[in-house]
Amino acid sequence: MTTIYVLTEGEYSDYHIVALYSTKELAEEAQKFCPESNIEEYGLDSLKIPEHPPGYTGWYVSINADTNDIHHSYQQDILQGHFKPQENYSDNSKWPTLPSLFVVHCWARDKEHAEKIALDKYYQFKAQQAGL
Repeated sequence: MTTIYVLTEGEYSDYHIVALYSTKELAEEAQKFCPESNIEEYGLDSLKIPEHPPGYTGWYVSINADTNDIHHSYQQDILQGHFKPQENYSDNSKWPTLPSLFVVHCWARDKEHAEKIALDKYYQFKAQQAGL
């Protein structure tokens, strides 16, 4: 893995990249001209892109099983952690003030596609529960 050296300055909303260097020595030399800067090290191509269908990204969709409506959906950050397409059901027996949820993690083209996939899986789950 190749390491790059990033010269940065500022904090919070003022944080910005000043320059990128291929060696620590070059970054240290440049830092002499930017005394308020910091050197950060990053591995180039360090986060593995998971195998996925072309044009698809990872999505989380939860369905409120009490109302059969989409409860929440968002595109997942799958580079930072584990992603596995799956679905599960959690009832609200332990927390009666919360809705029962059917949760789907799936590959999809966009939010609309992810929600369609989740609803299809949810209705298939409901049919199986009903013995159909």
